[in-house]
Amino acid sequence: MMFAITKSFIAKNKFTRLLTNKYFILSFILAIGVFLRFYHLTGKSLWYDEACSLNLAAYNWMDIFFSHNVITHIPRPFYFILLKLWVGLFGYTEIAVRSLSVIFGILSIILIYKLARILFGVSAGLISAFILSISPYNIYYSQQVRYYTLFLFLCLLSMVIFVKLIRNNNLSLRVMYILTNILILYTLPVGVYILVLQNILFLVFKNKIKQIRYWLNMQIIMCVVFASLLLLPFIYVNHSFNNYDDEKFTAGKPSFSSFIETFDTFSYGGSRQGHAGVGFEIESSRLKTPRLLTFLFCLIFILSLTYREKKSSQDVDVFNHRDKILLLWLWLFITLFGFYLFSILFWPIFSTRYFIAVAPAFYIVIGYSISKMRAIKPVLISAIVILSFFSLNILYHPGSSNDWRNVADYLKSHIRKNDVIVFAPIMQIIPFWYYYKYDQVGNFNNNIDNYGEKFYHRKNCNISYDSNTIIGFGLKEDRDYINKELLPLSNSKANIWLVMSPYWIGKNQSEFIKGLLKSGRSIKYSKYFEYDGVEAIYYSFD
Repeated sequence: MMFAITKSFIAKNKFTRLLTNKYFILSFILAIGVFLRFYHLTGKSLWYDEACSLNLAAYNWMDIFFSHNVITHIPRPFYFILLKLWVGLFGYTEIAVRSLSVIFGILSIILIYKLARILFGVSAGLISAFILSISPYNIYYSQQVRYYTLFLFLCLLSMVIFVKLIRNNNLSLRVMYILTNILILYTLPVGVYILVLQNILFLVFKNKIKQIRYWLNMQIIMCVVFASLLLLPFIYVNHSFNNYDDEKFTAGKPSFSSFIETFDTFSYGGSRQGHAGVGFEIESSRLKTPRLLTFLFCLIFILSLTYREKKSSQDVDVFNHRDKILLLWLWLFITLFGFYLFSILFWPIFSTRYFIAVAPAFYIVIGYSISKMRAIKPVLISAIVILSFFSLNILYHPGSSNDWRNVADYLKSHIRKNDVIVFAPIMQIIPFWYYYKYDQVGNFNNNIDNYGEKFYHRKNCNISYDSNTIIGFGLKEDRDYINKELLPLSNSKANIWLVMSPYWIGKNQSEFIKGLLKSGRSIKYSKYFEYDGVEAIYYSFD
């Protein structure tokens, strides 16, 4: 009898040890992160930026490496090199091309755990990892064929190495630090803010850093590499972007309320859950519960200032408790205020997509604070899970399911011989073509070429494809030019499909084009595809 009780006690004790084992808990958190990132991965169609990523991945290697960003004219090749290799192995299906970002989103969960554990211990690390794993903001970008989760992964890796460098400045760490930060710049050049932040932190903690000379040498090396990055467009000029519209490709000057909206985005995803701010606004009635998560997170974040750590005689960490909290607060607020001031004084680039590498500071502080609230820790974690459920529901089901997939499928089913397709603006042919002629996606750059400007702001686009003609206009075309180009079409007997994005060309221009094409024709089909802001209209003489 005693043996049976002892055996039962040992079995239960082993099970308890398993459930409380940090590796088991981390594995469980990763499993949640994997599920949430793969769930509904193909629920939304690829949008413009994602299709452009695939377009660039079809370039030759030299063009990928030296291709310019449409805003900054600075190459950002690292992600697209990886994407080219990825699609070469797994193909161009939606789930395949989005999985690369999913992987970096999952790896980032491991890195935030590692960074939080180094700073505050295992409990804070696990809670921080859990918050990131269920973050709608992070999941959203993990499901995009874009470089943002790769950028997050590299920035987290850079911060882990930075903290280790302060503690132990050895050669291997210095080499890893230089390589990681160079890859950050070649992934997203605006990531220079991580280098600026780390140099500010260096000044704050300079008394704790060994071998300062090595630090300065590393900065010189990275400055030289970054300078060469800036010069690349002038050395190898293959793609030109002289006519892009500044107002359409920048975030707009931020107001102070932008800070509140940023924390909303970090917490539950934000009120505008579209593509880079282009999408539609979520109904306020659906945001009442998710906004409680912002309040809860901000309250827990502020409480981090109230905790004090007792320093034991055996503690040899160069960072004290105040230093660790200060590091994270500076990481968060220096970056946000830096972007804010730069956007006000110089060029508006205050956009939450660039802050994906700032959000971890917010999550780690929250994870640390919750780890200190031992009595109510389960209650807080449960509240976060419940509130996040409402946020994730918005993420996976933001509204209308009508999107580019629906537009292309409808045209494929109903287009007839000699019908004409008019795109306004022509740039929107990029996501349309992915679904319209999927079998040719691998040869995107031979026909539909955005990054090379072939169909970007080109004044005259006229393509014959099969038995149909495709016509399109750039973003800045005036009415006289549009009227001149559409006049022959208006006078013909051709049936016309108009695929238009009012967001990009403006309401007045949209109505002007509709009026030109409607002359003598009746509208047989008209539908607004809400999620990407696309309107499809069929004008017919029948």
